[in-house]
Amino acid sequence: MKKYFIIIFVIMFVVFFIIKIAKIYPINIANNSLCKSEELAKKEMFFGEVVDKFHDKENHNYKAILIENGLGVHKSYIFDLDWNNGFEKVSVGDSIAKDLDILIVCIFKKDGTKIVAELDYNCR
Repeated sequence: MKKYFIIIFVIMFVVFFIIKIAKIYPINIANNSLCKSEELAKKEMFFGEVVDKFHDKENHNYKAILIENGLGVHKSYIFDLDWNNGFEKVSVGDSIAKDLDILIVCIFKKDGTKIVAELDYNCR
């Protein structure tokens, strides 16, 4: 009986210790991934017409758009982890533009309206 009591006490102590360490040194892998996506988005620059919009089954089912301009076709995953639903705002046939080092995407709809979409990756 004493043996079981010691084993239970050790297990409880280890669990308590792990919880305390986790509170002191939080590991937030998801947030790191979001921040990495935000940094990659800032490095991306494009302009042109959206020729396709799809979930890329060959690449983890990421939200992807194909943008065509006079220089060729560019595939972008910029909207995949965006919390502002930018992917839903873009349609095939729209014109789209994004500059370097910013998280603003200008979407020019086929009907002439302009949408300024701010990308939000919830990076804290």
